[in-house]
Amino acid sequence: MHHQQRMAALGTDKELSDLLDFSAMFSPPVSGRNRPTSLGSGHFAASSMSISAHLKNTFIAVDIVYVVTIIFKSNQIKLYLSHTHG
Repeated sequence: MHHQQRMAALGTDKELSDLLDFSAMFSPPVSGRNRPTSLGSGHFAASSMSISAHLKNTFIAVDIVYVVTIIFKSNQIKLYLSHTHG
């Protein structure tokens, strides 16, 4: 399955927003001796993002694991998100 298809399968704007917040913790590569200026990439795995909520007398816990791949190319950042089944 392609990254874009997996990204589309995420579903809600809230899920996407949460993942973009997570990806914001990582900075794009900085130009320097050992870092390319035109192309870089990062592959990060969130070990586990747990979401829990109390609704009336019902407790709901959801454990979500995402793999985030970030590609930096010519001042553009492309973010690919995939949900791991575990």
